[in-house]
Amino acid sequence: MKHIYVKSVESFTVTNNVNGVVAEVKEGEEFKATLYEETEEYFTTDSKKRRVYVGAVDAEGVINIEDYFRLLPVSENKRS
Repeated sequence: MKHIYVKSVESFTVTNNVNGVVAEVKEGEEFKATLYEETEEYFTTDSKKRRVYVGAVDAEGVINIEDYFRLLPVSENKRS
């Protein structure tokens, strides 16, 4: 799958020592995450278009989602 849909289960902020806040996500937000094929990782963007890591595909082809997100079933995917 090149795209998956996820929903945040809690609010969180991603920071680093160089840039400070690099992403913010609020509880209940829904996202379309895109597969970066070279590394088999899924990313989305927050409300300010900052990149957020969502999860990765393991060696067995299973998508492992970060604890902050829940994978939405296809029936809940309202966006195309």
